[in-house]
Amino acid sequence: MFIFFGTRASLIKSKQIQGNFECSYCQNNTFNVSIYGRYFHVFWIPIFPLYKSTYLECTHCKKTYNLYETPENFREQLKKDNETAPPKRPLWHSFGGLVFLLIVTIIILSSTMNSF
Repeated sequence: MFIFFGTRASLIKSKQIQGNFECSYCQNNTFNVSIYGRYFHVFWIPIFPLYKSTYLECTHCKKTYNLYETPENFREQLKKDNETAPPKRPLWHSFGGLVFLLIVTIIILSSTMNSF
């Protein structure tokens, strides 16, 4: 029997931002900021969320930067922006775990009811 498991990511939030840092290739200062949420899955059913990743893409040349490749002042600007409108992880990232807990609870309750 095969068990398919692993991690996947999905887009949580995306927005265009103009920063005080320039692209190293085209010297553009407008970026698309994308925040992805990674989750663990079994048979492609999300079980529990893991972590979030932030990437920047230059709107002109499409060069992609990791958040840690940007200057500290740009990270502070993004952090301040995320404090006002935080990226929320969707409920379905932990849907399988919630269903599993519900099934276990039902089994425990039914076994305790049968013992009386």
